[in-house]
Amino acid sequence: MRILIIDDSLVYRSQIKLVLGAESDFEVVKTAVHGQDGIDFLQQGGEVDLVVCDIEMPVLNGIDTVKKMRELGYRQPIIIFSAQNTSSAEMTIKALGAGADDFVIKPDGAAKSCEDAIARIKGQLVPRILQFFGKPQATRQVVPRDAKPRVVVPQASTATQKWSLFDPLHQRANLVVIASSTGGPPALENIIRHLKAPARIPICIVQHMPAVFTRSLAERLNQLTSLNVREAAQNEMLQPGVVYIAPGDFHMSLRKNMTGVVIHFDQAERRHSVRPCAEFLFESAAKIYGAKTFGIVLTGMGSDGRDGCCAIKQAGGCVVIQDETSSVVWGMPGAVHQQGAFDKQLPLDEIGPLLQQKITVLAAKPDKLAS
Repeated sequence: MRILIIDDSLVYRSQIKLVLGAESDFEVVKTAVHGQDGIDFLQQGGEVDLVVCDIEMPVLNGIDTVKKMRELGYRQPIIIFSAQNTSSAEMTIKALGAGADDFVIKPDGAAKSCEDAIARIKGQLVPRILQFFGKPQATRQVVPRDAKPRVVVPQASTATQKWSLFDPLHQRANLVVIASSTGGPPALENIIRHLKAPARIPICIVQHMPAVFTRSLAERLNQLTSLNVREAAQNEMLQPGVVYIAPGDFHMSLRKNMTGVVIHFDQAERRHSVRPCAEFLFESAAKIYGAKTFGIVLTGMGSDGRDGCCAIKQAGGCVVIQDETSSVVWGMPGAVHQQGAFDKQLPLDEIGPLLQQKITVLAAKPDKLAS
């Protein structure tokens, strides 16, 4: 697998190259000092399968590099290499919206030594690369400029049907819960653009992201809709027309009290190796809202959301998953598909219009709210 590294820092270029060079199936074919340097390499015939790109650089920053690569027709997966601060987080969210596929966090000051920094980069970056291609093969092919990244597709569902199936176009709901990971931010942007006030029910979202980034994501999404999109707060009561984003590094679940349904955060052990994990949200939603729960699982690596969708279906609710073709990585929706815990799979462009119906026309009447 041929990899292009774009970073203005000699230290980070060296560390990333050292990490990737130690993997037998990876080959770093170019280290560029800024975005234009990397694009020049591609336009001169450089053949790469994936790009690792810094976000804050001179000459051409990460956002503009992603935009220009996509405008020129390059479709190789792009992983942003970002610092964990507010400025970098905001730029990373914009880069994802411009066409980047995923991001990893720089070790920065958290690393105690060069060896620790390298270990941190390896722990984040190598799995992120493999998610796009599966286990690297000895014989590689160049990714065509106009080709969509290849991803590992879970086997087709072999599960016997355990639950009743519903038509999402007619099933009413009191709450929407959404799970997403790799490719999630632009997918969420696509969906949120379709949503308009007034909305009769709340929406809760778990996107796999670290702290700082989820707030930037919420601010970005809030600019795209007349609904109120915000990072959720501890003990906040769910309100119609509000979209709640789980904060990074906290699991988000729902609890019912005398006045309504409130949001609860905790830092329990990671589940599926992630925190926040959507299972907590989905399972608690199914327990409270039962058949009036509507779940959506979008593109993402791993299997988060699978157990939660089983809980929603067990409670009589409805689940939609993003289809393989429109997913950057079909891990999460594919895992739900394997389990048979879904009612329909849809291309991304159809999920937003459907959701707009769910929060307006198909919202349950007040007298049918969870009791």
